Parts: sequence; C-alpha cells; structure tokens
Amino acid sequence: MDNITNLTSKDYSSYISQSQTNNLTNQIKNSSSAEATDEEMLSACKEFEAYMVEQFLKQAQKIIKSEDSDDENGYAGYARDLQAQQYAASKMSRLAMENFEDINAQKRTAVEKTGFEDRVKVSDVVDEGDGIASKNVVVEVFKPDDKVARATVSRKFYTKKKGGDKIFGDPIEIAVSGSYAAPATGFICAGGSWKGGSMNIKIDGKTLGFVVGRDYGSGTITACVPVNKGQTITISGCYWAYLVPMNT
Repeated sequence: MDNITNLTSKDYSSYISQSQTNNLTNQIKNSSSAEATDEEMLSACKEFEAYMVEQFLKQAQKIIKSEDSDDENGYAGYARDLQAQQYAASKMSRLAMENFEDINAQKRTAVEKTGFEDRVKVSDVVDEGDGIASKNVVVEVFKPDDKVARATVSRKFYTKKKGGDKIFGDPIEIAVSGSYAAPATGFICAGGSWKGGSMNIKIDGKTLGFVVGRDYGSGTITACVPVNKGQTITISGCYWAYLVPMNT
C-alpha cells in the first residue's frame, strides 16, 4: 500500500501499466506449467495479446493530437492510418474466436472512444467439397468523413459441415443400367426379383456386389456396397437401386 500512496500522479499510470504487464506475464508462466489445461494457456495468451494491442493503440493515440494537427505533427496522418490498420486487425482477431456460423456482416458502426468506425462484409457460404465450407470476411475501418476505407483486412474462414445427428442423408435413386459417376459418398442398395439372372454391382470395374441367379422362389434379391463420390458405378440385373449418402 505504501508503494501506491508514495506514487506521484505522473507515475501512477506507468505503475498500473507495469503491474498489469507483470500480472499477465505471471499468468502465462503459470499457464505453461504441466498442470495447466490447453484452454487456460490459450486464454492467457489471448488476454496478453489484447493487452499489448491496447497499449499500442494508446501510444498511437498520443501521437494524434487532433484532426487538425497535421500541420503541427507531420506523423499524425501516418499514425491515424496505422491505428486504423491495428483496429481492423484486432477486429478480425476477435471474429476468428467466434463460431463459423456466428460470423455475420455488420453495417458501419462507431468504435467506442476511438473516433473510428468499422464495417464487416461476409460473403455467401461456399461448398469447398469433401465436407468443407468457407466464407470470405472483410473488415474495413473508417474515420467518420471517409468515403473509402482507411484500412482493410481480409480473411477466409473454413468449417467442416455438420450433418446434425443423422449419419446418412436421404436415399438418392440411381440408374439400374449403364455406367456413371457416383454423385456422393455412401452405400449403394440395389434389388431384383427375377429367376435365372444374376445381379451385379461394380465399382471402378471391380465386382463388390453379386447375387447368383436361381431357379426357385420369387423373393427379392438384394446387395449393398460402399462407394466414394466420383467412382464409376456399373449395375446390372436390378429392378431398383438407391445411393444412401453419408453426412460427412
């Protein structure tokens, strides 16, 4: 307590800053111990990063005396642009911590106590194939009178598409003759009922499903085989066939 009461007002802010730095440094050291979880280590690092960005922006703000200070301070314009770039990068870092589904567009909005405004643009979701989806995100930072963004940061976000609780999708009816590419990864289920003829399911020329013909009974004969998207399907001796896709 004596250390605080003996500080001058000039030294107080530097004391607080040093105290915060020491506390965060100790937090990261403690989080690096063998007992610390991955979540604790990540939380400590994110907090330290946010603190460092905050300190940088405070120093940049000191350089900028006012909007009319360009004549007195030749670095003011450059400092404002640099500060805008840091705000854009910081905003993108925060968006990166969100769930893919929660990253949404944002109209031009004032950034509290900064004199800047930011805007977030988000593209439509794109199917990248193999169960991966993506969207492009752009963060723009302006001064209130700017018509063009003073700073821009872009990033592409990815996610693995979820099929909910369902492992398989709805069955897709497929041709019972000829050869063609599998429209999805899943299982082919096919059936026939005539006597004397065999039923075949070939994938890339290899027979994976086969039921020999018979000269008795009238029940349906069936077979089920796996297939990857794009592989060549060849079916013969069937009345019906479906591909049951997997939700990857």
